[in-house]
Amino acid sequence: MENDIIKSKKKVLLYTLPILISSILEEAIILSDSILLSFKNPIYLSTVGIIDSIYLLLLVLGESLNNAFQNYYARNINNISIIGSIFKPSILIFFFISLLFSLLIIVSVKFLPPQLIGVEHYDILYTCRWYLVFLVIVTYISLSFNSILIGLGKIKGLGYISVVSIISNILLGIFLLYVWDLKINPCVVVLISSIVSECIAIILMILLIFKSQLYKEIFKVKTKHSKRILKIITESSIYLCGSDLVFNCGSILLYIFCLYNFPNNMTAVFTLLMAYWGVIQVPAESFSETALNLFSYIHVNKYKNNYYKVKSNILTLASLLILLFGIILLIFDYIAYDHSIVELIAILVIMFLSLLNLRIEIISVGLFVRLKTDSYLFSKLIYGVSVVILISFFYLFTNIHYIHIFVSFLISMLISLTYLRVKERNVWKNE
Repeated sequence: MENDIIKSKKKVLLYTLPILISSILEEAIILSDSILLSFKNPIYLSTVGIIDSIYLLLLVLGESLNNAFQNYYARNINNISIIGSIFKPSILIFFFISLLFSLLIIVSVKFLPPQLIGVEHYDILYTCRWYLVFLVIVTYISLSFNSILIGLGKIKGLGYISVVSIISNILLGIFLLYVWDLKINPCVVVLISSIVSECIAIILMILLIFKSQLYKEIFKVKTKHSKRILKIITESSIYLCGSDLVFNCGSILLYIFCLYNFPNNMTAVFTLLMAYWGVIQVPAESFSETALNLFSYIHVNKYKNNYYKVKSNILTLASLLILLFGIILLIFDYIAYDHSIVELIAILVIMFLSLLNLRIEIISVGLFVRLKTDSYLFSKLIYGVSVVILISFFYLFTNIHYIHIFVSFLISMLISLTYLRVKERNVWKNE
């Protein structure tokens, strides 16, 4: 199958579509929450930035587990008894990990110094902690069902479910915030909306399983599950999400920095822009998964002369989607808000950042496949250190603005990309 995919852009797109659908749901819900809060007091949108960062940090392992189980189900699609024996205990794995992270939320918020993010922001975060716990739990359960449906190729149905979930989140948020004012914290309202939309998605996914008659084969099998397979899938997921964990920890520190140094209205705009970025860069993250599978295939099967063709196809498709998402959000922002030219320029910068990040991700995958993990990790180190140095420079020598943070990202990505291209030429020079 991979041999056909590497020759066609259309097949590469279809191959990536399940991952794209899975990834965009999470980011779209975060964006819709940010948009709903953008018309309220800036303190709420500025605080939801760190709430979303905590949420995304705790979802890193869940997304990694989702991908790992999804790949396992897809490889065993003709042996439904094996899939059923793994799927049932996988739900418990997702659930218990969510409970562990929920405990982490409670403890972390309890011992976070209020002065670090400001007393008002801390009070909002403290009020939201239990709602965030419930959101993490239902999201992990949702991911367990998401993995089996994608693995079994139920892409169309899952796409409809994603649309229904996003629309229900938006409509419920509008109703609770602007139609039927509950007089409670707006951040709590958007978390409640997200919890309800995730529960709706879970119910619809269960109904899809029953409607497709899969439940007869999945839930009624008597095959004993393999603890070894479950252990391998779980442990590999933990290993593969390491760099994402570091990245999301950095995001939390960045939001703490913004809350400490920026006025609420500036942090609020920065939060909205970061939510835009999350959606715009979904194609980069999704196509990097495709690149991992296809690069591994051409390397193992000695088709290395196809590397640059496959890479070109992936970059072309993902770049077009990034530009499409970016233009849609740019037009939306222009219509919805009375933003200055600085905010609109920032969105254009974010589009360029996403295109750079796409190239970094795809080249990094190419190095990873050739077992050049030292180059892969060093590029991450280069990027992280560069960002810290540049933000520190702007903090010390300028009246720092959120645009300086995006400029720091931009310069750091260019440095990292230059390094990776040199390494790529050395590794794939004869291909």
